[in-house]
Amino acid sequence: MMENAETNRLAHQVARLGVLDIYLLEHPPPRWGMTANSYILVQGPRWAVIDTGWPGSSGARLWDNSAKQLGLQWSELQSVWITHAHPDHIGQARHLFERSGCPPSIHPNALAEFRFAQSRASNDKDGIFADLLTRSGLTFSDGTRVPNLFTSYNQITVPPDFLPLRETKTLAFGSETFQPILCTGHCKGHICIWHSSTRTLFVGDMVLSNGFSPIVAMPGTSENPMEEYLAALAQLRTLKAGLFLGGHGKPLFQPNIRLDESLNFHHSQINRIAGILSETSLSAAAVATILQHRDIPFSTLSRFGKVQVLAEIVAYLHYLVTQDIIVTNQSNPPGVVQYCPYSRDGLSNKPFTECDE
Repeated sequence: MMENAETNRLAHQVARLGVLDIYLLEHPPPRWGMTANSYILVQGPRWAVIDTGWPGSSGARLWDNSAKQLGLQWSELQSVWITHAHPDHIGQARHLFERSGCPPSIHPNALAEFRFAQSRASNDKDGIFADLLTRSGLTFSDGTRVPNLFTSYNQITVPPDFLPLRETKTLAFGSETFQPILCTGHCKGHICIWHSSTRTLFVGDMVLSNGFSPIVAMPGTSENPMEEYLAALAQLRTLKAGLFLGGHGKPLFQPNIRLDESLNFHHSQINRIAGILSETSLSAAAVATILQHRDIPFSTLSRFGKVQVLAEIVAYLHYLVTQDIIVTNQSNPPGVVQYCPYSRDGLSNKPFTECDE
């Protein structure tokens, strides 16, 4: 039954870019998360890969079965480009390397973030992530600690080395060339891959067809990921792309519509939070309870879900602080950061217009 289920997910063609046939390979998550996309680029016997999918034995079999289905030889794998270092994108990099000997490429900043997360996967000894969320007001009724969000990195074994994938260096495969574009915010070192002649962008997790990309505050990442993410989306809008091939969901044939929906979603959440804090001071956890982020009551979330949602609320709050919409005050209660209206310090109550379209 398992083999039949994996066979049903074999690669299927989704586009043609110049002389390249593009195949989509959908990886089911091992126990959590969502289906992750890999892309196979084919010209004659040679092939390349963008993103590798979730870790685990079923994903490895899926790669083996798909290569066989397409008649691809592992010795002909020319390049493996990884948009970013989250488990669902880097998880099969070791398997592809062992099969082919082809070293994968990733942005150095993404690799540094991965190493940081993996070093804390077994035990976040410094408690830095738990401390961040405890100061945000997150507590559990049974008194247990905040879950370690890095534990998923325990499952990943990577190749001994990676090649640098930099935004300043054009990528080539077969007769086609691609331009890497650095788009941070979702994580460090996130690369989108642009094929200008067909106006196609391999967009990674910057824009999703089946939801909105999570932007979270996490130790080892950006101090202001939301600001970086909004700037990156504005940059992608200028490309006027005709096709987005993303890390999750279906291909987007009207990509700027979804790009604008993503911008509007995050702008709306920012404005809602600004409204909540316009007259009162609250912790991030209190804001999360009122906001019902992504239309899910905070109290109904699992422990792990609360960690994820609160990390995103903190990212919104960091953005609002840098925009001089709110300020922080750690005096009440002790140790928990309170977010206050900017006018609380006697300064002008600046209207929130930065997120208006």
